[in-house]
Amino acid sequence: MTSRFVADLLAAKMLVNIVRGKLTTPLPELHVTPNGAAFELYQSKQARKTIVFVYGLLLQGERDPRVIRFARAMASTGVRVVVPVLNGMKSFLLEPADRDALTDIIEHVSQNENPTAIFAASAGACLALCAAANSTRCGRANPIMLISPVYDLNTALTALHDPSPPMEESISAWHGYIWKQCAIAYRNRKIIGLPDETRLQLEDILRRYDNGLTSDEIKVFYQTCLLPLKLHEHQDAPNESEALQALTPRGKLNQIHSRVIIIHSAHDPIVPPEHARQMMDELQQRGKSCEQQLLITPVLSHDLLQRTTRLRDMFHFTHLLGELFV
Repeated sequence: MTSRFVADLLAAKMLVNIVRGKLTTPLPELHVTPNGAAFELYQSKQARKTIVFVYGLLLQGERDPRVIRFARAMASTGVRVVVPVLNGMKSFLLEPADRDALTDIIEHVSQNENPTAIFAASAGACLALCAAANSTRCGRANPIMLISPVYDLNTALTALHDPSPPMEESISAWHGYIWKQCAIAYRNRKIIGLPDETRLQLEDILRRYDNGLTSDEIKVFYQTCLLPLKLHEHQDAPNESEALQALTPRGKLNQIHSRVIIIHSAHDPIVPPEHARQMMDELQQRGKSCEQQLLITPVLSHDLLQRTTRLRDMFHFTHLLGELFV
């Protein structure tokens, strides 16, 4: 086991490498479990631990540049990083097949003697928690670390369709609001009947959101392409009632016995921190033998690092990330 001090140093190294973003190795290798679930493996030499990284709603999924950068930075600390291929998440849809694939992958990579941890972000936390609740082997992963997790999918989808523009004038608030409008449009692209040109523009916007897209590009796309669609007048079209029940963590957390660590943005424009607080309340009902921690911090904006001069916040954030490497 890695000492706590060394684990914190590894977490700091990972964060530095994420910010620098210049890592080109290790290269991912595509693997498939005997049951057909695909994942990409970032293998470092003499890895002492496996970390399964579960992304949220991302058009490029495991090939998103941010996922690749994060996986490489994590692997640079001497761990194996497993990134599942989640076709539902890449379509912005909620599919139990993603949970089943993730369960199969975690069970497959947990067969060696090295310990396994789960690191999940946003809607990906729903898959991770439900997999852990449904599988004994997944439930042994330690810790399960969640970044800005969704606690209740029904609440999250209702908020997705809130027609009210943000009260704040901050760029972050507006970026979050417009991203949600993009998500609605993409989830309902077939029902709405998006023209091919608009759909291609939307896919380009979603690929580059928080990844090289300028504020001016976001504003222009919103005004010229999204506003005319009057998305607030559309109900969410995908028939996901069964999926919502199967993939909502709410009410299932007492079946998880792993340490659970939640880190949530204090001003999350997409998933409010109330999700984290409610999740923590349910986790605390598991009993004294189970551990959970919650940090609501200004260091994050949803799942992105924010610049800060508050060293105390950064230290606390890094210290909790160090739990991944213990």
